[in-house]
Amino acid sequence: MSVDDHAIDPSLTRETGQKIGQYRLDLKTGTWWWSSETYRVHGFEPGDVVPTTELVLAHKHPDDREHVRAVLDHAEATGEPFSSVHRIMDAHGVERYVVLVGQGRRDRESGEVVELLGYFVDITTTVAGRAQ
Repeated sequence: MSVDDHAIDPSLTRETGQKIGQYRLDLKTGTWWWSSETYRVHGFEPGDVVPTTELVLAHKHPDDREHVRAVLDHAEATGEPFSSVHRIMDAHGVERYVVLVGQGRRDRESGEVVELLGYFVDITTTVAGRAQ
């Protein structure tokens, strides 16, 4: 199964200004793949950094980091669908609100959870609009 960087319809974000990016984490190798928008949600341009679990967690707001770690650990153990609303600090030090959603993918033969995949949705504009 491949994740297509262009699969997200722009009309989904036109009205809200939200950025939606895709990700995939190979649990055997620890290798992350990010779409162009996922890099931008985190304040990078595609290719600026090599995404790793350490990088992902380092950009979580300190008050939210352990919660996100627990969500990812549970997803890795169970493969169940998951979601989290939390804050990140992007590469420029800007606090952003994101929704992380995803699910595990199991190896057909072993049944082992081998991959996590899903979306990052930047909801900062929505949260700011509601606060006003």
